[in-house]
Amino acid sequence: MDVSKPRLFISHASDDKDLALAFVELIEASFVVGDGDIRCTSVPGYRLDGGAETSDQLRKDIQACRMVVGLLTPCGMASPWMLFELGASWGMGRAIMPFALGIEIASLPALIQEKNVLKAWDRNDTVQLIEGVEKQSGWDKRSNAKVDSAVSKFMDFSEGYSRPLSRPKNSPRVP
Repeated sequence: MDVSKPRLFISHASDDKDLALAFVELIEASFVVGDGDIRCTSVPGYRLDGGAETSDQLRKDIQACRMVVGLLTPCGMASPWMLFELGASWGMGRAIMPFALGIEIASLPALIQEKNVLKAWDRNDTVQLIEGVEKQSGWDKRSNAKVDSAVSKFMDFSEGYSRPLSRPKNSPRVP
């Protein structure tokens, strides 16, 4: 599979791999996605190739993508890799869509707060995220019934992440 030019880069903490998988499933259920169209380093089929130089490949993927979705969780905000990815995306002028789960918006860095941070605990925000991905990616959207079902499934899964916590975990890991 050629994963050298993803359309969507999903920035997340490796500790949030189950959440990242649920998010990829939301995207796949909502759109007709081609091989190599998503980079998500914790999800099989979207990970880096064995032997790839991590920082070099991530930089190339961010340069090539049309959009970056940041899964903003307490683990994510404690991850130096995620902060590097979001900073590189900002510096390269990529479209960035911050998606908050389990974290107070006011606790996010000022540069992230400048963006319209979408909240996973708000169904309308999750639908808005899907609309933003459609606009940026150019993917064909599946039927409204399939998208609605996918949004409901994702929201059910993410409910445990969605309630803001008082302070982030301090266990950064490599993607």
